[in-house]
Amino acid sequence: MTDPYVLLKKDHREAEALLRTLAEGNPGKRRHSSLVKLESALALHMHIEEHLIYPHLVPRVLGKEAAKEASIEHSLVRDGLVELAKLVDEDLANARRVRAHGGSPVFRR
Repeated sequence: MTDPYVLLKKDHREAEALLRTLAEGNPGKRRHSSLVKLESALALHMHIEEHLIYPHLVPRVLGKEAAKEASIEHSLVRDGLVELAKLVDEDLANARRVRAHGGSPVFRR
């Protein structure tokens, strides 16, 4: 059986890699695809942490304040994903407009 903490750490590394792909990628479908993967992976990851780790282990090991901070961190991540989705959607729309007008940057917002 695989250690759940090893899996959670692996999830963190994969999320960091997807964030790098988003940051370094060109606007378009690949960036949007990376965002969808990131949202899906983080939803499951945060659900596991919030329902299995934070309520039971974190308060006992690190204290109640650490558990509260972890929950706040997840709220910030969710808010950040909403904002990131808006930016990626705007990038995708802009990329489509540029392609529709023969690649001319004049039509970028």
